[in-house]
Amino acid sequence: PPPPRPRAATEFAVRGPGVEHIVVLGHALCGGIGALVDGRASAYADYDYLATWTSIAQETRDLVVRELKDRPREEVARAVEQASVLNSVGNLMSFRWIADKVAAGGLVLHAWWFNMTEGRLYAFDPATARFEPVVGINLEGAVRQGTALSVVTPARFVAAMAGKAPAF
Repeated sequence: PPPPRPRAATEFAVRGPGVEHIVVLGHALCGGIGALVDGRASAYADYDYLATWTSIAQETRDLVVRELKDRPREEVARAVEQASVLNSVGNLMSFRWIADKVAAGGLVLHAWWFNMTEGRLYAFDPATARFEPVVGINLEGAVRQGTALSVVTPARFVAAMAGKAPAF
């Protein structure tokens, strides 16, 4: 889970003014994820929060590396970046006040990934278990198009990346 301050801010936003959408946004070429993929996560051991953040993503990294072991490093890194976004969505769902509001239809969680080299935004599509390009719509349209992600898991995404039929 995130440190207390971000949790407090998230709880206030969801329970107080009634935020209706939460976007978890990852990005390409993430240095922390790159360090995890390359086995250099210990480089952040002296950082207060970065070491904790990379440790949260370690299990997701292990899953991706196991399933995509024969893929190029760049593809593995991208999959870890994207699967980590889904892991963060799952972590949000572990808070009762988020899960209850999602179940009641008052809150939608979005998993987005930004490819900085392309300048393109991708949104996770639960129907395909893949991050699909957001094209032909503006940011407001992308938020409206969102799908509740209450049952998404990194394992389902990684299975799709590995060419396996994702289990629902």
